[in-house]
Amino acid sequence: MNRLTYLAAITAVVVSCGKKEVEDRLGNLDFSRPAAIGGNFIAGYADGALYGKAQMNSIPVLLYENISTYGGASINVPYMTAQEDDGIGVNLKYWESGFQTRSRLGDRTDCEGVVSLGPVKSLYATTSFSDFTNFSQFDGTYQCVPYMSTMDMWNPDFGAASNTRVPYYHRFSSNPGIATSAQDLIDANSTFVTVWLGMEDIYNYAINGGEESQIPSKADFKVNMVSLLDGITANGAKGVIANIPSIDHFPYFNLIPYNGANVDQAQADEINGLYQLSGMTHINFEPGPNGFITYDADAPNGIRQLVQGERLLLTAPLDSMKCYLYGLLVEYVNERYALTLDEVSEIHTATIAYNEVIAELAETYDFALFDANDFFARVGDGIKWNGADFDLEFVSGGFLSLDGLHPNQKGHELLTNGIIRAINAHYNTLIPTINCGSCDGVLFP
Repeated sequence: MNRLTYLAAITAVVVSCGKKEVEDRLGNLDFSRPAAIGGNFIAGYADGALYGKAQMNSIPVLLYENISTYGGASINVPYMTAQEDDGIGVNLKYWESGFQTRSRLGDRTDCEGVVSLGPVKSLYATTSFSDFTNFSQFDGTYQCVPYMSTMDMWNPDFGAASNTRVPYYHRFSSNPGIATSAQDLIDANSTFVTVWLGMEDIYNYAINGGEESQIPSKADFKVNMVSLLDGITANGAKGVIANIPSIDHFPYFNLIPYNGANVDQAQADEINGLYQLSGMTHINFEPGPNGFITYDADAPNGIRQLVQGERLLLTAPLDSMKCYLYGLLVEYVNERYALTLDEVSEIHTATIAYNEVIAELAETYDFALFDANDFFARVGDGIKWNGADFDLEFVSGGFLSLDGLHPNQKGHELLTNGIIRAINAHYNTLIPTINCGSCDGVLFP
């Protein structure tokens, strides 16, 4: 064999092996028309808003762009454009404004004049944004809509102009006001679908102190999920489904201590004296940490102190607590800023019940199951990836964004790798994990 013939033979073998390796990585899965459906976590919602770069580094984009290297296609995303950098976020303090920009780390001055580094955002004076209008290149495969519950995905009015609180769906809809997110996805006839639903059914209740909605029953959740999965698997589609992490993992529900009212003996005596004069002897402060006072219709005089196991939310007015006796004397902690023991129990019970349904449906429809609850527990204990440490500490942990709830872009990278491992384990594929050099963590000024 002459030298040129030998080299040609070697090249043919290398090319052939390379082609076979690419084909073998995806096994029998078809990624020619990938799709995704879910709420905040899968949409790339981060830092309290939906904005361009977080969408570009969201789970479906990272997952399917990686897989497209080995066959298949990437996913068509209705990116924010006019508000690409600042984004548009739902202001959970809706009495201040409907929407807000994303948060960034910056200098903040508190009520005592102390300047410190923390999340800084701006409020929008308008509820009208061009990024809420229909996306002209819509193809139905991307139904990752912030705040969308399983009830919402079957509701044609979700995201309608009359619902200015959460109008994102019109960006994704084939026919705003008539189409539904679930039916749009079914009609897209996708070959592989990433599903992360159910979080908003529970978390839309949890993030507002149990004041804004009710958690759908386990039975209702299952009916909505079965209707969706029946539709998207009718033509043989495969997929991966994620379950729901516990609220115990997130600083949004755990950063502010329920007993953060620290007083000395003189302050305790003064506060107790004032309540005793009003006949409210059940309010009792001692030197050191004490539970803040909240409203409770079932308590004497309609107020009581928070107890261990109850949660103050990150939306609580910290400046007012620090300087203006909020939660002590002048005004009590509003129910929307706290979760009672009963509400915490309801949330935990629903999370367990929904996760049972999700595990059952994954088996029924032959979907890979990504155990997001276990994943967040492991990150909470601390993990290492690419030489960097990650945990769920607020700001410093490297995984969560500045809203204390949603992952940042590095978090999206790690979640995507968890989903890839779940797909590989279930379908015996060999999809490589990703190393996202463009994914931001928390950016310091």
